[in-house]
Amino acid sequence: MIDHRKEDARAFESYVQRVIREKDVPGIAVTVVSRDQTLYENFFGVRDTATQAPMDGDTIFGLASVTKSFTCVAVMQLHERGLLDVDDLVSKYIPELTSDRPVRIWHLMCHSGGYFPLPRILAETVAKEMGIFEDKDGDLAHSEKLAQRGVELVAGRLSAQTNFNGRPGEHLSYCNDGFGLLSEIVHRVSGEKSFAAYVEKNILKPLGMGRSTCEFMKPAADPNCTTLYEGEKANRDFYDNAFVLMGGGAMKSTLNDMKNYVRFHLTEGLSPSGGRVLSEYAIREMHKPHAIYGHQSYYGYGLSIQHMGDFVCVGHGGSLHGVSSHLLFSKQLGVGLMVLCNKSGVPVAGIAEAAMRWFGGLPVEKSVCREEDPWTPEQIQKAVGVYRSGEGGVIEISEKDGKPCVAIGGQELPTRAVGPGLLEVTASVFGPSLIQTIENEERGVYCIRHGARLVPKE
Repeated sequence: MIDHRKEDARAFESYVQRVIREKDVPGIAVTVVSRDQTLYENFFGVRDTATQAPMDGDTIFGLASVTKSFTCVAVMQLHERGLLDVDDLVSKYIPELTSDRPVRIWHLMCHSGGYFPLPRILAETVAKEMGIFEDKDGDLAHSEKLAQRGVELVAGRLSAQTNFNGRPGEHLSYCNDGFGLLSEIVHRVSGEKSFAAYVEKNILKPLGMGRSTCEFMKPAADPNCTTLYEGEKANRDFYDNAFVLMGGGAMKSTLNDMKNYVRFHLTEGLSPSGGRVLSEYAIREMHKPHAIYGHQSYYGYGLSIQHMGDFVCVGHGGSLHGVSSHLLFSKQLGVGLMVLCNKSGVPVAGIAEAAMRWFGGLPVEKSVCREEDPWTPEQIQKAVGVYRSGEGGVIEISEKDGKPCVAIGGQELPTRAVGPGLLEVTASVFGPSLIQTIENEERGVYCIRHGARLVPKE
């Protein structure tokens, strides 16, 4: 590992402070570790603005979609025990999925079941409709009634789909529903009372992650838990916007616990005591590309893969009410890190990448300089249209002065064509993002890739 830590610490911390100012962030916790030591740790801000309570390594944060990697660890454990095969059809374990499409377990593990984005089905909403909730029925993370109803709703609407982004395995489009079904497969195959119970017994305890959980009530009641901030809301309601099935985003954890999880990946499956939690083969399967994630990035099982300079980085981000999180590690560098934040919509992926670049001997802030590559009038006309996500977002591509123009949510953004089917749009001071058109001979341009999602054309 290149040692640029002391020289670049100020540049990294200056970058974090800029994010804090721009996004009015209450608190951010960062750690960087090797296989056997903590290389850097810092706490910026507070866990509660009203009391000015500080953060420490045992402060509980939400992980949101970082949970997906835990779900895939669970699936791979069951695969190794011969209780399932990742090449099995999902319907073998979830008969509620009645579609005749050959969607396999591994397709869901890398978001390639072929499904376009759909609205969230929320735990709190479904529980209230069923007449069950935490005040009399215990934590919803362990509710078998809720899990069964969740499967019926999720599998039912996936089975009813008629418009797909491609064949199973052909394209990646982020699908929280798929990870919900994976967590129910873990629940059913393992025989544990819930997905949360399986994860605690088979992953968290072996890794010494005693303050981590998929539960909702226990972390909220913990005196060393962050307040969750989103817009004007400030509370400890982990149920807010939570998925009806736990595998997509239910984990809560701490910086100290996540150090053990990062090292589990760096050591290819070992616990802090040296015991094997997952085989080297299985964890390498999680870390290798199984689907194209976006421009110059890929997706494994519950983890994304990208190149940073000459080394490979693997990780995942997460976002929910009061949660912005990012896990990132590089086995080539022997370094991994975790960024935890108690506010929604904070670009912590940029912080994670800045820290990794620092420890990789690269400039803390990357410079993106893509050459403009103008589209032909024919290319523009094929792309022109409204693209509407089932999650609520609307992206419009139009023609303006002979060039493509992008508006997101009705706001026109600076747009540059930077390659065939590739547009660069700038919506943030923290850098541009890319939109890519997806087409085939039969359908023409029928959707676009924006971030991790394929959004269909109206």
